[in-house]
Amino acid sequence: MKAKKQFFSIIYIFISLSLFGLGRIVSIPLEPAFDATGFTENCASEQFIQLGLLYSGSEPGDLVWEDSLKKYRALELKLSNMNSADMTDEEKGKMVLQVLYEEVLFEYEERQSSIYVALLEGKYNCVSASVLYFAAARSLGLEVRGQRTPEHAFCTLYVNDGNGIKAIDVETTNPKGFNPGNKEILESTENYTRYYYVPKKKYNNRREISNLCFVGLVGGNRCSDFINQNNYIQAVPLAIARYLSVNQEHSEMAAEVRRDMDIVCCNFCDYMGFPNQVTYGLPWLVEYAETYGLTEYVQKNLDILVYNAVINCTNDGNAKKANEYLFKYRTYISEKQFAELDNIIFETEMTDYFNKEEPEIFVQYCENYRLQHPELSAGKTKLLNMFQENGWIKILNNYGNNQDFLGGWYKSQEALKQIPGSATLRKQQQNFMSNAVIVIHNDFADLANNRRYEEAEEMLEYGLSLFPNNSTLKADKNKLNKVLKR
Repeated sequence: MKAKKQFFSIIYIFISLSLFGLGRIVSIPLEPAFDATGFTENCASEQFIQLGLLYSGSEPGDLVWEDSLKKYRALELKLSNMNSADMTDEEKGKMVLQVLYEEVLFEYEERQSSIYVALLEGKYNCVSASVLYFAAARSLGLEVRGQRTPEHAFCTLYVNDGNGIKAIDVETTNPKGFNPGNKEILESTENYTRYYYVPKKKYNNRREISNLCFVGLVGGNRCSDFINQNNYIQAVPLAIARYLSVNQEHSEMAAEVRRDMDIVCCNFCDYMGFPNQVTYGLPWLVEYAETYGLTEYVQKNLDILVYNAVINCTNDGNAKKANEYLFKYRTYISEKQFAELDNIIFETEMTDYFNKEEPEIFVQYCENYRLQHPELSAGKTKLLNMFQENGWIKILNNYGNNQDFLGGWYKSQEALKQIPGSATLRKQQQNFMSNAVIVIHNDFADLANNRRYEEAEEMLEYGLSLFPNNSTLKADKNKLNKVLKR
């Protein structure tokens, strides 16, 4: 059955590539790789091995499954036959590690977490060896629990030595790893005695985790391997199965399992590549959030995907499509992200209208928009002011280019009524006034120099009616009065 499952996986990849021509898988069902609901925290030892086999990629009915369980049952049988009433629990725990290395474990491989490989080929790492020890020790009725550090896994045996409960660590990657940190005689002759010593420093930041979380480390390691291979067809269902086995547990490790699943699924969306992330990844991740809940990590990734979708549209000038994306996925993104994207879309719409419409119509549109939207956000208000200001600059520049300085001065007054706080428009108004005064002064001077004093005075009075405090025009008035001997 396993070979058949792999065959269909290959066909699935081929169909993905041929249908979309994108070089990326675009959809994976949001279902677990297997059903773990029948496995409980205190289920029988063989069931933990079965769960470990499921995490390893084997399944009931295939040859690997049957051979692995046969090998494990033989291990339990040997331990049962060696068990005696006069052995202490500590001696039993030590015996389990010894028999594991006599019957099963032969070669350490750092990334070899699969239970069936450990049982059938003897290749193991800290996770696979610890799960085997955990199950085998429990089969003798021993109290054993799984331990986890950021980079390691091992077991702790709890025994009653007559003075209370004693905790004994078991380093399962070494045949002499029982109670590491203590001297152990390795061999002795008449001339010398050699001791074995395992330092405890590698157990820093340890955490005791639940039985289901401990066995699930097999699946966690395999997910990590699959991600490194970009094999999300297997990584996603495996991560989901691992999460569903512990999702009722309220612990730090269970929360870590949930985050691991989030990482796998968000990495899959990233692996799709742009624009697949927008076309397929975004609705897929939304379905994931609806199925398994929206976490902060998933929301951050949804923020990124919605942002990419909106920016892709705005870059193409398609504000309408961008708005459709934004409001379709509004409930799945943060308020901060929504506000940012809403402003970007508004800016795109305004830019398009600004570029194709006459400036007089555009500034009136801005003013009408402001009146129709009295509760405009601060971000949009700032953008609206900027565009309206740019529209007025366009209008006033036309007056300047035509050297109609007085007309520009009048128009700038209208502009400043709409945007009174604009320093740019205020400066333009000052420039228009200065240039208008120069024109009036020059016209006055021409008339006065030609002794057309009456016309010159009319020109000057007109200028002073507009700019009564202008020093140039006041000086012209004084000179004219002297000429006229007033």
